[in-house]
Amino acid sequence: MSTTTSPGLVGAAAPPAAAIPFARPRARRTRVPVGLVLSLLLLALLVAAAVAPGLFTGTDPNAASAADTLTGPSGAHWFGTDQNGRDIFSRVVHGAGPSLLIGVAASALALVLGTALGVLAAQGGRVGDRVVSRLLDVLLSVPGLLLALLIIAALGPGTRNSILGIALISTPGYARLVRGEVLRIRGSAFVEAAVGLGWSRPQVVLRHVVPNAVGPVIVLATIGVGAAIGVGSSLSFLGLGPQPPTAEWGAMLASSRDYLSVAWWPAVFPGVAITLTVLTVTVVGRRLQLRAEGRVAR
Repeated sequence: MSTTTSPGLVGAAAPPAAAIPFARPRARRTRVPVGLVLSLLLLALLVAAAVAPGLFTGTDPNAASAADTLTGPSGAHWFGTDQNGRDIFSRVVHGAGPSLLIGVAASALALVLGTALGVLAAQGGRVGDRVVSRLLDVLLSVPGLLLALLIIAALGPGTRNSILGIALISTPGYARLVRGEVLRIRGSAFVEAAVGLGWSRPQVVLRHVVPNAVGPVIVLATIGVGAAIGVGSSLSFLGLGPQPPTAEWGAMLASSRDYLSVAWWPAVFPGVAITLTVLTVTVVGRRLQLRAEGRVAR
């Protein structure tokens, strides 16, 4: 039996390598998170307004005018005026400073206190762990806002006492997180190596355990800033935050609630500012948390 072969293939030279088609790998497209970009831009504007409100408005936030009482939004007053004739846009811009100050300062103080208590609980033996744990249980057994109200009622209203009250109600969460991180890290190889090299216990704790334990908690603290701003606005709404005539969003809401039937703008614009600020800080903090966990690309 004879076999038939194609004359065009017998003895034909192989095509050059360059002529062989191949599939090129597609470039991986990175999607830009629009929500994150908008949140970062808004956060930058909020920080700028808190640091230098004069960049956005030259109007005195406390300048009253009887002739301009409850004037609606217009070219002269973008957000209208309140019941005292004060420019609401100027007060919203200047209100960013106290609101961000309360949120950032309260979260920072809570982080410091929580770190100290968490390290003491993890490194203080059974007695230290039990004492700190019972203290945290007592703080957690009282609703946070009620505890802050009790603290401010005892110390008096004002920005400083608001920061202290919010910090104390946030401390137990940070303390428990730090305690868990310290218990996980103190059995690590680099900690055992430091002990083997003759380092003292305080040196190991301060130079190895605490920095590695606090790192993940700092990322979570950025989310706590948004919650602290919300609580601070609630305290100001109740008259326990910065006192008049300081421009503060929660206090602006409280002073405008009696005029909702005749003017909506004195309450809407501070409320929108509080909502957007809390959402912005939460979105940015959540993104940082996901990056720290390796769940999003850097």
